[in-house]
Amino acid sequence: MCKAIEDLKAESMAEGMAEGMAKGRAEGRAEGILSTLTDLVRKGLLTITQAAQQANMTEQEFMEKAGLKQ
Repeated sequence: MCKAIEDLKAESMAEGMAEGMAKGRAEGRAEGILSTLTDLVRKGLLTITQAAQQANMTEQEFMEKAGLKQ
C-alpha cells in the first residue's frame, strides 16, 4: 500500500512540475515578444499601433506593459 501511495505522489509531483515548466516557458515567450516589440518601437521600426496589434493588445495596454510614455 505504501509503495502505491508513493508512486501516486511521485506521479503527481512530476505532472505538477511539467505544468509549471510549460507555464514558465509560455510566460517567458510572452515577455520576449513584448521586449522585442518595445525595442522595435523605440528604434522607430514599428509604430505603437502596429506593435499593439502584434501583441493583441490595445495601444494603452501595450504602452503600459512596455513602459512607454505617450
